[in-house]
Amino acid sequence: MGAAEIGYIIGGFITALLVPVLILIVSNFIPAAKRNPHLLYGICAVTATLAAFIGASVGGNYADSTISWLLAEAFLYWGYRGAAKKARLLNASGQNS
Repeated sequence: MGAAEIGYIIGGFITALLVPVLILIVSNFIPAAKRNPHLLYGICAVTATLAAFIGASVGGNYADSTISWLLAEAFLYWGYRGAAKKARLLNASGQNS
């Protein structure tokens, strides 16, 4: 694996996370989205998948796109676990924000 492939994987990872991170930033100001992260992170996972494989269909390598997609999904899953834990705490205490 050369430097060009590593750069392509990192670029695909960042590209796959651009729109989902923007969605998560905007939804942070919506209290209902904080209490129900399941749907929100599902939308972000689909968006990351589309972004990763649209880049490959334009002219990239599917193996590198798959690696960057898996990294992006792992990153989103890690964030989802934290958000689900916070949502459980919010729902248990009855707070709205």
